[in-house]
Amino acid sequence: MRIITSLLLGMVMLPAVMAQQSIAMSNARWTVSEHLGPNINNILYIRTSESGYDTIIDGKVCSKLFWYNADVPFGALWDNMQGQVIFYRFQDSSEHLLYDFDVSVGDTVHVFNEPYQWDPIIVTAVDTITVADTPRKRIHLFNSEVYWIEWIGGTQGLLTTCGCITVSMAYWLDCMSADNVIQFPVDLSGGEGHCFSPAGMVEVGYGHVLRIYPNPTPGRFTVEFPDPLLKDSYYSVYDAMGRLLYQRPLPTGATVEEVDLSRFGRGTYVLRVTDPEGQRHERVVVE
Repeated sequence: MRIITSLLLGMVMLPAVMAQQSIAMSNARWTVSEHLGPNINNILYIRTSESGYDTIIDGKVCSKLFWYNADVPFGALWDNMQGQVIFYRFQDSSEHLLYDFDVSVGDTVHVFNEPYQWDPIIVTAVDTITVADTPRKRIHLFNSEVYWIEWIGGTQGLLTTCGCITVSMAYWLDCMSADNVIQFPVDLSGGEGHCFSPAGMVEVGYGHVLRIYPNPTPGRFTVEFPDPLLKDSYYSVYDAMGRLLYQRPLPTGATVEEVDLSRFGRGTYVLRVTDPEGQRHERVVVE
């Protein structure tokens, strides 16, 4: 078993062996849901510049990272073309391993996890999936709901890579796009669009959120809608990888709906409600 450490200060560039890019470095966008407690949710937007490769740090050509429409970067990425992705955090001038795709089953990896600083990650499986007609390596972590996917990053978002989930705080990747092509969710990959638009799975059409209780839940829970449902409303349930599990129609005029996810087992799910005016969604944790 290998132990791979996160602190890479003084790391030198080695001759290319893999010579394969591991993360999108230009015109890339990530939309991340932040769960801070029952019915307290935010959406975070992270992007590179359109051209990327726009700064040099310690002799390495990196891509700056920005919050949504901010002009000042908060950090930068460096892909060493050997499977490792390095994050430079400008706040404290620190350097951290963000992802390592050159791993095998049983390896232990110490990575940077914003905002967590938790225990090391154990790799439980490595396979390949197709994303936008391109084969990408997928790394399964000790938490079976969380993956790293080449080019995309982690299913908890670009900067939260540890597989950590708590009742009080959780992060999940809603969408990732590169060069105006959707990369995540994987079952929608290849479609035209970007992650700061409705095509990129950003909620549209609502100023009010759903109320879900209890959450966390043993499986059964109640969904309360802020307004009576319109005709042709329905809900969809997705797993942590963004895969559609099932859909159900909703009765016109309803203000509550009972949902049971117990048959899918423990995990984190997304409940998305759609009607002619738009979409809204909430995270549901089944314990």
